[in-house]
Amino acid sequence: MDLTNRELRRSALFFDPSFSRLETIIEGLNNGVRHLYNSELCIDWYGTMNEKSECETIYRLAILAFETYIITSATSLCKENENPQQFYNLLPDITLILNLADYITLKTGNYEKIFKKYALDVSNYPIYNGIRILDEDRNLIQITKVLKSWRNQIVYIQYPVDPI
Repeated sequence: MDLTNRELRRSALFFDPSFSRLETIIEGLNNGVRHLYNSELCIDWYGTMNEKSECETIYRLAILAFETYIITSATSLCKENENPQQFYNLLPDITLILNLADYITLKTGNYEKIFKKYALDVSNYPIYNGIRILDEDRNLIQITKVLKSWRNQIVYIQYPVDPI
């Protein structure tokens, strides 16, 4: 007995183990940023922290975790003989995350052109500023909500409502 699209959609919407792992990772990274700021407030030489430089290191890990979730989600929801890259352009935030991940892992070398459309500068903390584009308050948890919404869009595309 085959499952209906409605049943497949319900299952895909409510069962996403990759997201729960992503939430755990991002919660830890958010705590790391908070701890960094709290440590700065507790020391005698307050004001010496280079926020962009020190936070960018943590945000790099977040971008790589987001990239893994995006690729895993798109691949797992693809039907046979489909290319998962078709889903990357559904939201500009997904494209930005993937471009930042490519920058971090040095996959492509044309960053100036890619970052120009986001008003990012390779010499001015592109990861930190990219996170600010994704969420003005740099709240990584809010960015995960965008990723969850994006995945739900894919689920609705892949499993349309059955005609009654």
